[in-house]
Amino acid sequence: RRVQPARRSYRRPRAAPASLTSRACPPRRSNGMIAMAARCFFHFSPKPCLSFTPRCSSSSPPAPGGKGKGKALREDWRERSKPIPPGGVYPAKDKCSRCGLCDTYYIAHVNNACAFLGDGMSRVEDLEPVVHGRGRKDTMDEMYYGVHEQLLYARKMEPVQGAQWTGIVTTIAVEMLKSNMVDAVVCVQSDPDDRFAPRPVLARTPEEVIAARGVKPTLSPNLDTLALVEAAGVKRLLFCGVGCQVQGIIILLFLPLVVYHIS
Repeated sequence: RRVQPARRSYRRPRAAPASLTSRACPPRRSNGMIAMAARCFFHFSPKPCLSFTPRCSSSSPPAPGGKGKGKALREDWRERSKPIPPGGVYPAKDKCSRCGLCDTYYIAHVNNACAFLGDGMSRVEDLEPVVHGRGRKDTMDEMYYGVHEQLLYARKMEPVQGAQWTGIVTTIAVEMLKSNMVDAVVCVQSDPDDRFAPRPVLARTPEEVIAARGVKPTLSPNLDTLALVEAAGVKRLLFCGVGCQVQGIIILLFLPLVVYHIS
């Protein structure tokens, strides 16, 4: 008799988290799509909240005191960095999420920014306090959804045509541009010939943001826009991406020789 190997299963909690239910926004479903938005604010200080030792892209361990011979990051790291060529093997190999960091000269910082190198995903426990200012609380909400200030249900009364989840994220990005809260938005448009082929862009106008509406169910190299952000002199940036990309870009803010003033 054949025996099926045991498989791990991941189940959602039966009861909705307390922070997702309120009188103003009941947790019942309707015919419309309901989007859940996590509202997070990041406070960047000159020094990280926890000790964080920058490393160069070499996989060799640093010498005591953090001054390994020949391992110090040079001021000309942009010129000396060698992005991964098309078809090449990425540092994280089969764990790589194709975030786009290694496609630019920012590959020099991959050992610091990538959550899949070194100790793997266990590094997230060390990265979260650096990125968010604290680790996860021992509550159902934070253990399941991650570090946040408030969880909300949100949907537009008048959906954006062609958008997913009624276009709530698209609308937030457009309003932040119009109100001059940010200078640009990193978002993902589609290739004109293939809707599922992602094309990350640095959007400077509401029209460019609206052109990025809709979900692209595929890996997208959003971080390959970092060099463009730097060249354009953008100081106030709204970045739309997945968790490992967001942690990667914020980790870069704490590294020496990376001159950014991004909120």
